[in-house]
Amino acid sequence: MARDVERGVLDVEVPVTTRDEMGYLTQSFNNMVAELRMKERIKQTFGKYMDPRVVQELIDSSEITRPGGVLREMSVMFIDLKGFTTISERVLPGELVALVNQFLSSMAEAIGEHKGVVDKFIGDAVMAFWGEPFVPAGSHAVLACSAARGAIGKLDDLNRRIDTEFRGLLADMPIGVRIGISSGEMVVGSIGSENARNFTVLGDAVNLAARLESLNNVYGSRILVSDRTRQLVADRLPFREIDTVRVLGKKTPETIHELMESMHAYDTASYARGLKAYYEGDWLTARAAFQACGRVSPEDAAARAMLERLEIVQNTVADQRPWDGVWRFDFK
Repeated sequence: MARDVERGVLDVEVPVTTRDEMGYLTQSFNNMVAELRMKERIKQTFGKYMDPRVVQELIDSSEITRPGGVLREMSVMFIDLKGFTTISERVLPGELVALVNQFLSSMAEAIGEHKGVVDKFIGDAVMAFWGEPFVPAGSHAVLACSAARGAIGKLDDLNRRIDTEFRGLLADMPIGVRIGISSGEMVVGSIGSENARNFTVLGDAVNLAARLESLNNVYGSRILVSDRTRQLVADRLPFREIDTVRVLGKKTPETIHELMESMHAYDTASYARGLKAYYEGDWLTARAAFQACGRVSPEDAAARAMLERLEIVQNTVADQRPWDGVWRFDFK
């Protein structure tokens, strides 16, 4: 019997035939197996709604489930379906649900392949996080960035399946994504009221990741990460610094970076030279460098965005000194 339980066979029960010490031990064994069966049913049921590792923590951990959670440095990611509104105008509601489910499944798969925890689905978006106790300390930023690149890698297959299912109806607008990643101290745990709680992460870094996801629209990028994430990943993945901004809800500026699929995709040296000149208020040098980016890589949307920015900056802040090089965004 004990060996059966060790192998995970939990539909066992030993008859209690005596009232002595042996009978007491037999009953204790049965109680233990019954508790294991209950935990397994909980995991099987709620594992469909949240990551099984979260379910396990909720069952076993006293620290992470206490009200208010615990403070830890973690990484959080938001993935959003690009062009959702336009897509929704072309397909029927039932078809739209099927498409979104395929998208969310692919993104969740990429997150799971890199040990991330899917926090929640928000319409056509996914929120996920990495950190202890779910991944080893110090690995969360690399895993989050690797998952983002993995999500991009799933788009080709996803678009092929969608093209077949919708008979080419969406062929001119393939599924795309916007991804924001931020790292920092955040509260992780069971958050909510006495009657209703959610296992999630909260903090300034979480809000920043959501803002970065939206800022991809500005720079034509697919993956933007915070400066802290970039520091933690170091040189293990390719990045380029994109800008220094102040996003809605934050008082301090944030240097943001693009996670590259390849360092050879763009003229990163010219972009870096243009960004340095832009920070210093040297508009002519900045313009020339960003234009050089376009000549080498016409698809470099970030360089085009900075050229457009220069037109605004020169007309609005040219006479303002000192120029701090920080661009302010007032939208979520």
